[in-house]
Amino acid sequence: MNELEARMVRAAFERLLGLPSWGVENTHGSFLALNFGAPSLVVGDVRSLLGAKPRRAVHVEGAYYCWIEQAFWTLSRDAARMTSADSPRPELQVALRDHLDGQALSAVGLQDRVLTLTFDLGSELTVEPWPGEALREDSCLWHLRDATHWLSLNADGRVTTERHAG
Repeated sequence: MNELEARMVRAAFERLLGLPSWGVENTHGSFLALNFGAPSLVVGDVRSLLGAKPRRAVHVEGAYYCWIEQAFWTLSRDAARMTSADSPRPELQVALRDHLDGQALSAVGLQDRVLTLTFDLGSELTVEPWPGEALREDSCLWHLRDATHWLSLNADGRVTTERHAG
């Protein structure tokens, strides 16, 4: 990651400063999702699967959505480890609810490919490449979505941006 990309990442996360995280969840495997900002209703198109009645998916998401995908993450509170990407799911869900959901982002740290998000009530979320595991260069460690763009950090340290329809 070059200095321009590092500034872009810091600036994107700094827009979240003071906003509480909400809807924090372990979505699949080690994936982690956090919402920030005003909630809005996302209404999908009507879909019909073969032999099934038509359906429409509806969900709530924040103005900002952080999705930790192919990365190892650790949640600490007051310097004590609460949970991490490789913790048993029940422990992980309780720790996310009790030590991250509802905390406002207060600081952002970035060193090489390690992202540190510090929260106002003492929690810290550290996101980094999986230790000792080789990922494809284009594997995304994390993504941050706002109203118009996805910002992503790839395993090789490249930062990418992509427009989305919103």
